[in-house]
Amino acid sequence: MTGLEIRELTRSFGGIIALDDVSLDVHPGEIVSLIGPNGAGKTTLFNCISRIYDPDRGSIRFDDYDLVKMGPDDVVNTGIARTFQNVELFKTMTVIQNLLVGQHSRFSPPLRKGLFWRHANAAIHAFREVFACAARLPTSWREERLARDTAEEVVKFLGLEQVKNIPAGALSFGIQKNVELARALVARPRMILLDEPASGLSHEELGHLGEVIKSVRDEFRVTILVVEHHMELVMPISDRICVLNFGRKIAEGTPAEVQSNPAVIEAYLGE
Repeated sequence: MTGLEIRELTRSFGGIIALDDVSLDVHPGEIVSLIGPNGAGKTTLFNCISRIYDPDRGSIRFDDYDLVKMGPDDVVNTGIARTFQNVELFKTMTVIQNLLVGQHSRFSPPLRKGLFWRHANAAIHAFREVFACAARLPTSWREERLARDTAEEVVKFLGLEQVKNIPAGALSFGIQKNVELARALVARPRMILLDEPASGLSHEELGHLGEVIKSVRDEFRVTILVVEHHMELVMPISDRICVLNFGRKIAEGTPAEVQSNPAVIEAYLGE
């Protein structure tokens, strides 16, 4: 596996260049953080990877897949999951129900290239699900049990047992963030994109989150790309850090290298 390869990625909105010729590698098993001032292009990069935005130019590859040629559903099927800066949960569903919904892509048909195959696969999968549920075939039972067991495993790993039957919307923002991470994990991804996971958390919660992220990498053997502002979270967990400013990459290296880089100090970290 080669991991994530981004080459000369460019995206503009009208006359504003959000990403300007950005290249980045994220190797399997790494935790890489993407930092920079507000408006630097960090979330735009995430949205290009997950195919919410189309890049104007450049390439994005994950292992053997050309992500630029795919839709958002296909990207999930390659093994990439993400969380969002603003929590995107089904608020009226319980925690465990959110985790069951998050596993739908695991039972999707094998990915095929092209629009025809995308619609054909979706139609075939929908028919199989309806038929299996109506007939209560063993395949349907096995998938339901596997989904439930996986959800329970992740709930236990992230310490969510006490809230698993509570509607997500009734939980604190910090716990909702944890639930969103859990929903990404149940899909058994090979890479997770974490968009500002520390947003809204207290100082004490930040320290715990750092340990959780490292544990997720080690226990689930996933690669992690993080967009974050909190340096007290980024510095201890990152193998490498990439710094954006006005859409351009101005530095990349280990936390120590980035922390001492004059261009980063001037643009972001301050004296």
